[in-house]
Amino acid sequence: MRAKRKQPGETDDAACMEALSLSGTLGLRGFLHRIDGAPVGFVLAQLIRPGVAVMRFAKGLDAFKGIYQHMFQHYCRATPDVHWLNFEQDLGLVNFRHTKMSYRPVALLAKHRVTLREP
Repeated sequence: MRAKRKQPGETDDAACMEALSLSGTLGLRGFLHRIDGAPVGFVLAQLIRPGVAVMRFAKGLDAFKGIYQHMFQHYCRATPDVHWLNFEQDLGLVNFRHTKMSYRPVALLAKHRVTLREP
């Protein structure tokens, strides 16, 4: 957050911290990446069925060009039992959408939001 000049609450920081603290309970698996001993990024994914994982969180320092591509490639190579990797939604953010499309996805599924009506 500091590197991106974001304040607490302006990102998914609370959800990410909760996921990290409950990773074992939630069945999340990930990798911390370091350069010269200093942390520069991490990924946290969840196996949702055999062969299919969802990338729940990916955080990296933009000062290290290519860190995200490296982390995703490392995750895929380190988990050969995963054949499909879901990057979830892009939240309507142009940069996320562009990045997601750069990986040439096999499919993009429509998202729907359901709300309850008052009786």
